[in-house]
Amino acid sequence: METKKKPLGKILIFLLFGLAIVWVIILSRAKYTIGTMPKLGEKNISINGDTIYHQIDTFTLKSQFGTNFGSDSLKGKIYLANFFFTSCPEVCPAINSNINLIQLKFKEVNDVMFVSFTVDPETDTFQKLAEYAAKYGKPSNWRFLTGPKFKIYDLAEYSYLSISHGASKANWAHTELLTLIDETGKIRGVYEGRGDQRVINEIIDGIKLLRIEKQNKK
Repeated sequence: METKKKPLGKILIFLLFGLAIVWVIILSRAKYTIGTMPKLGEKNISINGDTIYHQIDTFTLKSQFGTNFGSDSLKGKIYLANFFFTSCPEVCPAINSNINLIQLKFKEVNDVMFVSFTVDPETDTFQKLAEYAAKYGKPSNWRFLTGPKFKIYDLAEYSYLSISHGASKANWAHTELLTLIDETGKIRGVYEGRGDQRVINEIIDGIKLLRIEKQNKK
């Protein structure tokens, strides 16, 4: 008796077709596509007519490990930055919980990092930051930074554009914004830190797109 052969070819075609539909749906939901994420901040034109985009300033601060960490450590990295303080009762824990969900998606890659600057460096020593990082499982791709208050506030206002103009001169400044930086030190996205799952997904998609952009430059 002749046995019927399973139509493996047809099954594979249906599977590939299904995957294509899923990919189209994902792309249609994404806010940006490859190469379309804007570069944010003030722009200038050079004498040669080239566009000069806003750039994160150089800095060196101290991480939760007690070692220096700064712009040199972030060269070639895509990272999400925020400003917080360890004694913040509600807002910062909510924001950092969202960051934790995002960093877990990229814990296996070496070109994505997360950087949290304390706005209360007098209280938040690197030892205090180490205790705080432990709440999130001491992730290797997340740095909590402390250092001179004037430098941190200066970065918040003029580099990361996270606080209003003049706020860096105040005794206290705080922001709920998250800033996404590409591997060249340019701002590519600003997000509400306490946003819902939609915002979290938008940040994850943004990081993925920047990683593809980076690969395409090679």
